[in-house]
Amino acid sequence: LSLNREFSAPIKLHWNASLAELLHLIKFDSDSFNRRESCFKMLLQELQRLISDYKGKKELRPNAAIIEAMGYILKDQKIDPHFKSLMLTLPGEDILAQEEEILDAKAFEAANHSLSIAFVLKYESTIIELYNLHHKKESEGDRALKNHLLMYLVEANHPNSISIAYEQFNSSKNMTDKLNALIALCQTDSEEKQRSLGEFFNRWKDDAVVFNKWLQVQASSRISKTFEIVKKIASTPPFNPENPNNIYSLHSVLGRKHFVMQREKEITYPWLCNEIKRIDKINPQVAARLCSGFNFVKKFPDEIKVIAQKEIKRLLDTPDLSKNSRELLEGCV
Repeated sequence: LSLNREFSAPIKLHWNASLAELLHLIKFDSDSFNRRESCFKMLLQELQRLISDYKGKKELRPNAAIIEAMGYILKDQKIDPHFKSLMLTLPGEDILAQEEEILDAKAFEAANHSLSIAFVLKYESTIIELYNLHHKKESEGDRALKNHLLMYLVEANHPNSISIAYEQFNSSKNMTDKLNALIALCQTDSEEKQRSLGEFFNRWKDDAVVFNKWLQVQASSRISKTFEIVKKIASTPPFNPENPNNIYSLHSVLGRKHFVMQREKEITYPWLCNEIKRIDKINPQVAARLCSGFNFVKKFPDEIKVIAQKEIKRLLDTPDLSKNSRELLEGCV
């Protein structure tokens, strides 16, 4: 059943569609929006199932029918490359946080990782073939699909993913491809990542906009050293601890990276609250925006919620905390 055809207003439709119905719509629906929506629902349901299995300490085994549906989309030459990229995009952490009762970022990451691995293992040759095909083209859609496929290879730890990303970084003649290659490399702990970051920094450190991109790609990394790297950047020029855009690019991005924040909860949340307190004294508006990192704190697993809320309460004990920050944080405890 294809509902609300040719209707793309922002509504949230509660429809308990079966997997068979969604698979049918993905393959045969002539309404592009509904086709993409069916794919989104399918991937969301599968991630939620995998999250549940992870919490139940079960082995994560992605549904073969869903992997085949993703392969069907991948191989369908009639789908516009940009639209194909959208259809193959897995629901992000914020979407899962809204849908799940508990924001267990470790479970989210495990589900995402298992689905990506299964997809790449089954369609490795097709993914690489399409990457190479669209790498030769220059349209926005070709770049979107190519870079999305690159991220799948990196997420699945494909043995050639680092070399492919590094080659793209070095050969690209546009910022979109160079930046996406750097984003991919920053999900690894490799020499190629270090060389690329150094080259990018030396080339663009005096361009404020691009320098902020350099900050963002590192703060959004999931690797084990991310928090250590962010702290070092935050205390080293040319990062300006009073510059709003520098702060948004580093602190805000890290604060919303729940996987990293929850993984090192004993040090990340005290650090973030200390930074909010420091920034609140010089720029209350910027500090208030940093409080968004705690938007889902009431959904955190109990152990993590206790630590985060303890730090929030400590921050609320600050007598001269600005009104906006106080109001936002009071709603988190």
